[in-house]
Parts: sequence; C-alpha cells; structure tokens
Amino acid sequence: RLAVSKLINGFRGGAALDRDALIDVIVRVSWLAAEAGEDFRELDINPLLLGKAGEGCVAVDARILLANGN
Repeated sequence: RLAVSKLINGFRGGAALDRDALIDVIVRVSWLAAEAGEDFRELDINPLLLGKAGEGCVAVDARILLANGN
C-alpha cells in the first residue's frame, strides 16, 4: 500500500498511471542493490515520471553511491 496509490490508480477521474512500470523499477533497483551488496550505500531517483498505463516511466535524474566511490 503506497500513499500515492490514489494517484497511480487514477485520481478524480484522471488516467491510471503505469503501475507495472513502477513495479518493474522497484524490482530492478532491488536487483541492483543485491548485486552491489555491502558496497551499496544509497540511490536517489528524482523525479521518476510515470506515464499513463502502458506508456512506461522515465527517471529524469538518478545518482547512486557505492562504498568504493564509483
């Protein structure tokens, strides 16, 4: 349950956003963190723009910090 679920599902008659794309991003970030292991420190995606259902999403800016500085 996300606080933004009303927006994702279509708020006040608006179009539903691409929930599947959001789930895909969350899963892929989880894989990235698992692969990096203990070197993973933080990830900032700001903003992540969701398109309408079926249109996907775009990370406008992202930054990852690893312990080894890469």
